[in-house]
Amino acid sequence: MKVVSVDTTAGGTTIVPAGYYHFVHIQPLNADLYVKYDGSDTALTASNGMKINAGNYLNLNNDGSKHIFVHEIVGITSSGTADVRV
Repeated sequence: MKVVSVDTTAGGTTIVPAGYYHFVHIQPLNADLYVKYDGSDTALTASNGMKINAGNYLNLNNDGSKHIFVHEIVGITSSGTADVRV
């Protein structure tokens, strides 16, 4: 398990570098987290990211025949710092 601190840094903090993974589980423990994993050039903000509420999680699974995600996963908070488990 990887531990990442994510804050309000403009454009987001890399949670998972680009590459093929069978699955990724992301769980912010103490603060809401906003993520981007589509590879777009749009800078991540708390307004355009996918929200993961503190204590909840996001599972991304590549199926054997199609790579659903391969881009880096970045995260940002709207305030403070999120303690994230990956």
